[in-house]
Amino acid sequence: MARPTRRTLAVLELLQSHGQLSGAELAGRLGIDRRTVRRTLSRLEELGIPITTERGRHGGYGLVAGFKLPPMLFTEEEALALAVGLLAASGLGLGAAGPAVASARARATRCCWPPES
Repeated sequence: MARPTRRTLAVLELLQSHGQLSGAELAGRLGIDRRTVRRTLSRLEELGIPITTERGRHGGYGLVAGFKLPPMLFTEEEALALAVGLLAASGLGLGAAGPAVASARARATRCCWPPES
């Protein structure tokens, strides 16, 4: 993963979805070395994202307990377009895009549903 911004967002997503991960796990999932993991975590801390670190054999990195990013906000039309697009992609069975569609659907469900009245 060559782009620093994309890598930073990917690390944040992994920490949000998996809790605590070791440096080796993060490096392996992203195809980068451990030094790059540490630089990326430092970048997240500079952005105000609170990272916890546990040393040792069973240690790893995680987000401070209770930390949540603010939700994504969509207009009603954007939310409808997103929902229809994800349902259509699921119905078409887009093969290789399947995991990305499932991930986007889960993220949209976490932040957007049920819609506010």
